Amino acid sequence: MEFKKYPHNPPHLFIDGAIYFITGGILDKRHILRDDAHKEIVRAAMDKWFSHFEWQLDAWIILNNHYHLVAKAKRAKDMPTIFARMHGGSATPLNRLDNTPGRHVWWNYWDTCIRGDRDFEYRLAYVYWNAVKHGVVSRPQDYWWSSFTRADNEGKDQQNFGDKPPKELEDNVDDF
Repeated sequence: MEFKKYPHNPPHLFIDGAIYFITGGILDKRHILRDDAHKEIVRAAMDKWFSHFEWQLDAWIILNNHYHLVAKAKRAKDMPTIFARMHGGSATPLNRLDNTPGRHVWWNYWDTCIRGDRDFEYRLAYVYWNAVKHGVVSRPQDYWWSSFTRADNEGKDQQNFGDKPPKELEDNVDDF
């Protein structure tokens, strides 16, 4: 386990095998990821770099100006490299698509270690219900840019995490 502070970034706790809840944000909360083509660039970069570093992606959602994900670290110290490559590897094609060379796309990412089963359940529900929270859809099943919908379409069991909005789960998480 290692705790690392950076001068202009949030601190990170690196624990191999830990499960992390991670949020990445677009600079100034601009709605750059406004359509399927933009979101696909981010999803492909996410898949590529998490797979490359052998991290397990348990859940993800991509919205117009941010994403959330839940992932299990193989080697936690790889986290800064994963996000540097994911953000850098998606910024260039996003800028090419929008004809905005050199535009600064990503602001940063924030991570939190999951503290137990109930925290894990809460974070999964938060990811799955995020499009509902932002008023994009009325049910998580209706939002395509989420691992919940993709798994649901593939017949995978989502353990009913899409059945309870996160507000209902808050009482079940200690110290949250």
